[in-house]
Amino acid sequence: MSLVQAIQGYLSHSSLCKETESAVVVGLHIVRLLREAECCYRCCLRFTRCRDMDIYKTMEQHIFDTIEKENYECQSVVMSVTVPLSVLHRNYLMALHIGDHLPAIEGAKEEWEKLPVYDCKDPLKTLLTGPLVDRFGWSVDPVAAPLRLTFVLEHEETAIEHRFLTQVKEPVLKIRKTRQKRVSVIAGESRSAVLEALNALDKKEVYGLTAIPPVPLTHSAILKNIAMVHEPTIVGVGRYLKMSREYSQTPWIIGGKRLADLSVSETIEEKIKEYHRCTSCKFVSAGREDANVRMLGTGRPFYLELINPHKPTLSQEEYTAMEEEINQLPTKADIQVRHLTRIRPADVNIIKQGEEFKRKTYRALVWFTEPVTDEIITKVNTAGAFPFIIYQNTPLRVFQRRSAAVREKEIRACHLDKFPGEDPAHSRFGILTLTTQAGTYIKEFVHGDLGRTLPNLSSLAGVVGADLLELDVMNVDLEWPQ
Repeated sequence: MSLVQAIQGYLSHSSLCKETESAVVVGLHIVRLLREAECCYRCCLRFTRCRDMDIYKTMEQHIFDTIEKENYECQSVVMSVTVPLSVLHRNYLMALHIGDHLPAIEGAKEEWEKLPVYDCKDPLKTLLTGPLVDRFGWSVDPVAAPLRLTFVLEHEETAIEHRFLTQVKEPVLKIRKTRQKRVSVIAGESRSAVLEALNALDKKEVYGLTAIPPVPLTHSAILKNIAMVHEPTIVGVGRYLKMSREYSQTPWIIGGKRLADLSVSETIEEKIKEYHRCTSCKFVSAGREDANVRMLGTGRPFYLELINPHKPTLSQEEYTAMEEEINQLPTKADIQVRHLTRIRPADVNIIKQGEEFKRKTYRALVWFTEPVTDEIITKVNTAGAFPFIIYQNTPLRVFQRRSAAVREKEIRACHLDKFPGEDPAHSRFGILTLTTQAGTYIKEFVHGDLGRTLPNLSSLAGVVGADLLELDVMNVDLEWPQ
């Protein structure tokens, strides 16, 4: 079929008129009006309601070269096109012009006003879909695709044309200047606001506000940007060990000042980002320890949420290789990871639920105000042989960021030993082993927090006071990874 035959075919079925021959006449008349207004051929196809995408011109291949450079690994994509704002009012004005100059054919005007002009984004999307499928093997899924691809077109020449809508007697479009992050910006020019203003417009009034048909363009729209963003992905789960008392779990910054030079999350994230080629990571763990607390034993469960990953999935071999690389970094004496693997997104609920129900085991070096006698050890171990409840007011050290409350926590086991190597008759040091409910403030249980935690270690031991010198987390009782 020739191009002329294809055009005649779609015009005859274009619903521009009920009669086939009349529809062709009306269609050609509309094309003449559009060309006289210097509209492009694609707009002629849109205004005559052409759905045959083979007639539209194909896209430039350099667009797809840009996509290829990003090198996303996925099977499906959701695609959107952002066109210049001026398309809205220019469509409206051109439709008015055509409606005023249709040929005197019965039913032509009624049919014209019945259906809207085809959105220019529809043929653009269709033209883009074919090359995407052919070149990258992607399918287009507007519902479940993880990769969002947005083509942004811009036309500076008509960027403020729509502001004639603010000059009507009762303007719906209200533009104002405002400040966002100390920068002056124009607000009120959204697509929905412009569409609302066009729908409320008195057609008689518009002729005195702007040119109909619109003034011909001297430059075409340009492709300003191709935005590609992959949805966040949950990966990289495992456990970490922290053998140093110099690392915070995540960057520790207060008032713009960094209080710990290194963090566990930053150490792990760099390799994760390298393998998954993601923009950033969100580190999530089953609780946290203070910077001066070590995380030993089997390690603390964690996972990472990848932001805009170019390679969202890895093989188990790649996770194993990544784990080995992390464990051979210059920080290997301080930070280690175990069991890196993939999980299902639903599995993250295990960590969230564990925040409330998991058990943790600690080992602490403690000091008493008097020598640690057999009597003190007996008192503590007798009380700690069975689970017991403590009541903790919000600790003074976190009061500025936590709400005031009395928290009921369970100490499930508590055992005190003398510190080895010290003179048994004079040593005031002991090794305390605790198994507690998640969320228990261990430091406050040891020193009592000025009576805000009761009972506490000193009250169990029957001494004036006790203090915690060093603390290690020995176990986080959570089945992770699954």
